[in-house]
Amino acid sequence: MTTTPSAPTIRTPFPTKPNQPGFVRRLACKASDQGSNKKNPSKLDRRDMLIGLGGLYGVAGLTLDPLASATGPVQAPDLSKCHNLLDPPSEKLKDVKCCPPYSDKIVDFRPCQPPRTLRIRPAAQWMDPDDVAKYKKALALMKALPEDDPRSFVQQAKVHCAYCNGAYDQVNSGNDHYIQVHHSSLQEKTSIGMTKIVPTSFIFRANVLSDTPIRAYSVTIRSHVQALNYYRTIVPPRRKSNASNRRRLAPHHSTMLSPLCTPSGAAPPSISCRTPSSTTTAGIYQIWLNRLKERLRCGGATSSSDWNRETSYAWLFFPFHRWYLYFYEKILGSLIDDPSFALPFWNWDHPSGYQIPSIFVDQTSPLYDLNRNPCHLPPTMVDLDYTAGEIFNPKPPVSEAQQVSINLSVMYRQMVSSAKIPLLFFGEPYKNGDCPDPGQGSIESMPHNTIHIWCGDNRRENWEDMGSFHSSGRDPLFYSHHANVDRMWNIWKSIPGAKRVDINDQDYLNSTFLFYDENAQLVRVRVGDSLDSKKLGYVYQEVDLPWLRSKPRPTKINQQKMLTKKTNNSGSLPVKDPPPNNEDMNITPISRFPLTLSETVTIVVKRPQKSRSRYEKEFKEEVLVVSGIHYNIDEPVKFDIYINDEDDDAITGPQKAEFAGSFSTVVHKSKVGVQSCDQMKLNIGISDLLEDIGADDDDSVKVTLVPRSGIGKVTIEAIKIDYIA
Repeated sequence: MTTTPSAPTIRTPFPTKPNQPGFVRRLACKASDQGSNKKNPSKLDRRDMLIGLGGLYGVAGLTLDPLASATGPVQAPDLSKCHNLLDPPSEKLKDVKCCPPYSDKIVDFRPCQPPRTLRIRPAAQWMDPDDVAKYKKALALMKALPEDDPRSFVQQAKVHCAYCNGAYDQVNSGNDHYIQVHHSSLQEKTSIGMTKIVPTSFIFRANVLSDTPIRAYSVTIRSHVQALNYYRTIVPPRRKSNASNRRRLAPHHSTMLSPLCTPSGAAPPSISCRTPSSTTTAGIYQIWLNRLKERLRCGGATSSSDWNRETSYAWLFFPFHRWYLYFYEKILGSLIDDPSFALPFWNWDHPSGYQIPSIFVDQTSPLYDLNRNPCHLPPTMVDLDYTAGEIFNPKPPVSEAQQVSINLSVMYRQMVSSAKIPLLFFGEPYKNGDCPDPGQGSIESMPHNTIHIWCGDNRRENWEDMGSFHSSGRDPLFYSHHANVDRMWNIWKSIPGAKRVDINDQDYLNSTFLFYDENAQLVRVRVGDSLDSKKLGYVYQEVDLPWLRSKPRPTKINQQKMLTKKTNNSGSLPVKDPPPNNEDMNITPISRFPLTLSETVTIVVKRPQKSRSRYEKEFKEEVLVVSGIHYNIDEPVKFDIYINDEDDDAITGPQKAEFAGSFSTVVHKSKVGVQSCDQMKLNIGISDLLEDIGADDDDSVKVTLVPRSGIGKVTIEAIKIDYIA
């Protein structure tokens, strides 16, 4: 899997966190070391490179670069340093606590031979009454356990709350980084409080030739530095002069940050901008860091490493939740003394499972949860394209047949055409201390996120329970929802395609988590041991996959264009696309970026290549990359993306072939002193889409962004097309 290039490390002089404390023993089953410690000799180890760069940057004492602390796999957290949620948007959440009971006795999970008889997780809509009774009994017993028992339902819900809201610090990251399995954000922590943090304290000149001041929020500074690709070119090539470095820097603001010790809330003065005198890119970068460090110190931040990160919307999403459900299922089975107990999955990818399963709506059942959207209870069909914005701007009503078409089209796009390589399905790499702007995979964005929002109670401030990550584990429906997400992992690898395989990066495989098992024993698990569900003792009931046969159709306009091209190419000169007319087509120029999504916008995006051969397409996927997505994590956000959608009719959604995908998020809460502002990247595979709409030979495409929730509160820095192996 392609990973982001490494950056120069700014080493901190402060000691790193100790390794996981306590006594560690191993389970009896002997582990295989296959794939655990092997290295690709042709691949430069990030850690080796960082050691070489450490001397150059050791004096900074501040880790700012998004890739600076990447030192290997994400490690299981130190439970003794867990911190609860202390930054709610209202008094209602001030007592939310995520931390599990503490134990320093850790057992390493060792994979055993799979049992002869595998547990079969059933589709919830077709469960046998006896199995339903078993589940109700098991969950009732789990809910009856003392709250401080790590096997109790209260504590099981806290597992998701802790891992998905930044309650754990990364171990040995060289910085104060948090582990977070759902959100990605560059965050700033202050010892004084959030009111004296730096977010609106920088004003820059637009460039060295301009007197126009612009305000730059601190959360965006990192992206501007990263955009310079300093981590790619530490020392400029010989053919590039210092003047070239200066020209590269000028459009991205100044490096000369003068300390501004202004009171909190006061408007800071503008900063004079002058070209840096350093002769190397690394030197320019160092000047910037030194100035910023002074600014942070006088602005109220602590003097040590104060840049924190929560992540991921990244590649740990699938394995974390697989392990989570594995232990949840084992605990339930042990409570009823039934090792064959299997967790049902909510079959929301099949028309027969489009309603919330009936086993979860009986108000007398332990499977019931009060905090759900009352408008979405049966017989309402789930909308895999749902957005929170429909509360204020409802979509036109659709028939059952239309809803089925929408849902099947979503599944086809997210599982088949837009996710043909691991990066697109699993999400961006996430390593210890890694870049704070990873991207989510196709299924995590939609339908995973959209179902969370669809189920959450929109009458509650934070969409509890399912609509917010701090509370979603309180709803038993959550576990069956994620069982189907886990099922998608198995199915994705079974769809024909040479690159539909698991990630083989060692830092991915050796990332670890901690869970309590059915014996209340703390167990450390590896991602690499979760790749095959059969080795964990379970499979899923076989169900038809109608979405495999549900390729969306292009609009009539694009169908006519394809017919015209085919006719013209059959006996005459090739047809060229007319140049875009910005006025006639309401095109937003690329120079407008970064732009705020307050309305629908269309951008012409150049394609680096066109008319690629079948071999080229199999080797590299054409990917639409939307980067630098800033948004408020305290509310759901969603925007849709269309390519060459020129129909006169209103945009109708995923059943159109021109629909490329969506960016969607779920409400998230974070630690005190942390700014609630996210930045992410969205990758969408478009090779098949371009073929389907007849745009494979075009020099450029028209990309339309349609905000659907969080309107006016989402900013995008850039959009481009790339090719990823």
